[in-house]
Amino acid sequence: MIFPLLFLVTGCLAGYSVVCDDNNGLNRIEAAIHEATKIAKSIEAQRPKDTDTLLTQFPTDANDQIADLDKDTTAAAFKPLFMASDVTTLGIYFSRIINVATIDLQITFYCDPRFINLHEDDTRKVWSDSAYTYVDTNGATRNLPLFRVGPGDRPKPGLSGSSFTTVGYKHTFPAGDVGDFSNQAHILINKKRWDPPANDGLDHRPLDVVNRDGLLDSYTALDRLKPLSETVFHELMHAVGGTARPDKGGAKITDNAIPPINNAKIYGYKQCVWMNEHRNDIAAVALGASPLTRADCPTILAQGNT
Repeated sequence: MIFPLLFLVTGCLAGYSVVCDDNNGLNRIEAAIHEATKIAKSIEAQRPKDTDTLLTQFPTDANDQIADLDKDTTAAAFKPLFMASDVTTLGIYFSRIINVATIDLQITFYCDPRFINLHEDDTRKVWSDSAYTYVDTNGATRNLPLFRVGPGDRPKPGLSGSSFTTVGYKHTFPAGDVGDFSNQAHILINKKRWDPPANDGLDHRPLDVVNRDGLLDSYTALDRLKPLSETVFHELMHAVGGTARPDKGGAKITDNAIPPINNAKIYGYKQCVWMNEHRNDIAAVALGASPLTRADCPTILAQGNT
């Protein structure tokens, strides 16, 4: 699909790109990507003297921090959310985010859902990610409409407040054509995140600005902080986790519920603590569910959200 009049910013070694026709959107997403890499470099948190809120600092590498689980600040953030056996996998994920500009995974960020189109055949109608293309045996460039992002009888995904990620995989068609996107991922950052409405009750300032200038008088609770980098980090977790089934698709890191023991999607600190406590439940084991496979849990850890 051709995107006319688009601004394109590419990571230094093309590990990621930002596709957006709005300068403000492009600049804000680019800045949030850089802040997300800073967040990945540090999960050290400190408790400010004048509040019970934890603020993220950026002095050290996340791998060093999570390797020192005896340190009080690290233990307080880590132990409710994860187990010591998770450290190696967390380190791999954080390292991939830190090096998002140079890793072999090609991640494309979009600021609007123009790459989502309606696909209809004899059996179904679905909204599909149209940015995955392949060259068939006749030399024609075609879209792979298997990247379903929503049912066709619902509004177009991305027009509401939700951001989302699609993770590439390798698909072989009956005629022998192969579309291999296993080294690609697409991230939609919804406009309500990069251009949030005024007076929505949240503090959207970047974390480094919060750390420099302090909390605003009307936003002293941690759950009122909503920097764009939080959404970017969360979506990057989906991307760097890769595909659960290389030939069939499906992200390894999701937000999915754990039925029948929990029918709510895993978002937020309380749900991630619950996920850690129930990771050995039969239903969780059957689904391969743990805090490592739910995107918000590493995101909360990295930001120091305890």
